[in-house]
Amino acid sequence: MLPAVTRDPAGIPLSPAGRLPARRPEGAVSRVLDATYPGVPEAVGQARRELAGALAGVPAADDAVFCLGEVAANAVVHSRSGRPGGQFTVTADVLPGALVVLGVDDDGGPWAGRAADSYPHGLEVAAAMAVSLRVHGDDDGRTVWVILAWEPS
Repeated sequence: MLPAVTRDPAGIPLSPAGRLPARRPEGAVSRVLDATYPGVPEAVGQARRELAGALAGVPAADDAVFCLGEVAANAVVHSRSGRPGGQFTVTADVLPGALVVLGVDDDGGPWAGRAADSYPHGLEVAAAMAVSLRVHGDDDGRTVWVILAWEPS
């Protein structure tokens, strides 16, 4: 299991509940996406398209869009976000020349497991592409933070 954090990966203090920050930080970091989607598979594609538009011209955009697809799909499949009325929230912050920080906030609940096999899935794939991946939260709600280097490695 990945360690919990009390600050998001960009160093932004989390809200008292440990979820997404209530406001974006001042300075060079820019929040380019902050959107909530219904917890249905089709919304994952919508979130990917919106992130691709928001990150146009950012060198790490393709990796960020791919990782978002993995993490958002996890939220829909493995959390309460995928139940009727469920939702997930996506934020994307950019520190030009340095980082892209994605946050996916789900509705919590026990993550449904999967059958063991020999290839990576979801968070494992995103973690392999990212500088850092952290999970914060519990059954009441969870945020997955993915930090990507500005220049894909």
